[in-house]
Amino acid sequence: MLSIEKKVFSLKAEFLRYLLIAEVALILIQAIIGMYVNLYVIVPFPINFIAFAFSLQGAVFGFHHLFAILVLLFAAAIFIFSFRINDPSLIKTSILGLALLAVSYVGGTAFVFLQPNSLYSLIMAATAIAALVAYTSEIFLVPRGT
Repeated sequence: MLSIEKKVFSLKAEFLRYLLIAEVALILIQAIIGMYVNLYVIVPFPINFIAFAFSLQGAVFGFHHLFAILVLLFAAAIFIFSFRINDPSLIKTSILGLALLAVSYVGGTAFVFLQPNSLYSLIMAATAIAALVAYTSEIFLVPRGT
């Protein structure tokens, strides 16, 4: 019976490791898309949603926004699976990563609606980088199966 429990724990740990690797890749892709949006997409201020939504720039911006939601969903899954493994260091790191990504999402949203203030862009980028570091370090905290 103990052997089956070890096997299940090992499978949970491996799945969490794969989720973390995917999250790191998603954050890097999101950062690249964000750089493109920051350099080439011009969001009209005040925003005319109808005209902006049907432009190519609006499509790129919308993809960036939907991709951010996907990154947050992966962060929530990592948070849940960290509790399933029941390792305090994993739980703390996943809470930190999820909180940093939530702040990044709010910072990005504030940057769009309060465009002249680039402090929100800095908050978005800095917290995304911090979340990337947190999730990268969490990969090495996941216990190895025996």
